[in-house]
Amino acid sequence: MSTMRPIPAIYENGLLRPLQSLPLPEHEKVYIILVTKDSQYPTIEARLHQMHAQADEWLACQSPDALQPPPPLSPTRKTRLDTELDQLLAEVDAAMSDASEEEVAALVDEAAQAIPYCTGVS
Repeated sequence: MSTMRPIPAIYENGLLRPLQSLPLPEHEKVYIILVTKDSQYPTIEARLHQMHAQADEWLACQSPDALQPPPPLSPTRKTRLDTELDQLLAEVDAAMSDASEEEVAALVDEAAQAIPYCTGVS
């Protein structure tokens, strides 16, 4: 199941007990976002709406110069960066077969940091 959806649950004796059956195989790893009944944001959609409003407010306070996109890359630089990215992704792919999700995430972060354009270094 790759879709997020709210599932009501009760917290009892240190465990969350879903109030409905879950369409998951045994031992499936899931991630939980806790939203209490009296939460300021009763739904994920409400929280996303609030985050968008905060982002819009922040953007409105920024100077026009601060929001300018970076200058376009020259064709030579773009080709070089594409080649470097392909090499780094190949290394990540090769290492991924024996790595945990956390190790893969660290490898991807490391690859992104190795590319000057991703870190703002020219």
